Amino acid sequence: MRYLLSAFVISLSQLFLTTISHAETDTACVRNGDGAITINGAVADDLVSDTNGNDGESCKEVPDFYKVTFYRFGLCKSDPILNENSFASCALFVNSDAGVEHVIEGRGVAAELDVSTADELIIPGEYSHLVLLLSNALQIQHTETFSSSIFGTSGAGNVCWTINKSTAFAGQRVTGMTAPAPGSGSRSTLAMECGAAVDGSLDYTTEIFDSLGEDNAPWSGQMLSASGNIRLLQEDNVTTATNADNGARMLISLPNNATVTETSQFSMNFRLTDAVSIDLAPDNGNIYALKNGADPFEVTLTVTN
Repeated sequence: MRYLLSAFVISLSQLFLTTISHAETDTACVRNGDGAITINGAVADDLVSDTNGNDGESCKEVPDFYKVTFYRFGLCKSDPILNENSFASCALFVNSDAGVEHVIEGRGVAAELDVSTADELIIPGEYSHLVLLLSNALQIQHTETFSSSIFGTSGAGNVCWTINKSTAFAGQRVTGMTAPAPGSGSRSTLAMECGAAVDGSLDYTTEIFDSLGEDNAPWSGQMLSASGNIRLLQEDNVTTATNADNGARMLISLPNNATVTETSQFSMNFRLTDAVSIDLAPDNGNIYALKNGADPFEVTLTVTN
């Protein structure tokens, strides 16, 4: 039997769409014959287009590398979010208070998830939920080529890449965060560098989910829906977050029935389709590379009986 965490993708996609204040496209960027992302011009809401014909100031791509830290990942007989964040009913493939770092490659050989912390015994039975507890700091390393010159934090050129900066998804966490803004006087805020070729500043950029609410809305640490529940937790992996600053984990619970037997075998796969948002913005006739935002990745859990 094959169980897909599609609700995880749907729920987080809805979060991203509700927090964007400018026009955003939905699918992969339109590219020219040389493979570069086509820049339509330096006009707001019409910088780039996606393969569905939408115009906007960003489009989505497969990132080169996507780094995430898992603390819990498994099947549960009841929803932890509705049971005081308890994993008592769960069978876990990842069960680590310290966290298991996993790098997903956009193109290349897929790395296997480290399951050395898994429960010694996956108890047979009927499970009603798929559950992930992961860091709310998602990291992207990515390089892109454009059909026109783009301005980065200090340079300009057709090639742009991620650098070591942290951005807050909802803009509510301030300390240590960058709020990228276009313009000649605010280039130091950008979370990307640009030039003729990638230099030594290439690094992971981090996006922290500091709230599950809309941009500039009151802080929200929880979303409950028929397709799945999401809650921000604190660093102890148990306590519910109370503000944008102490949120450190995302607990995601998805209704998904699975039957586990004594002979069940499990496999996990990750996909990064449309998992990075290439965010640009115009100012005074120039185009600035704001950041590469972390969009949802796809997880597939296969149970073979």
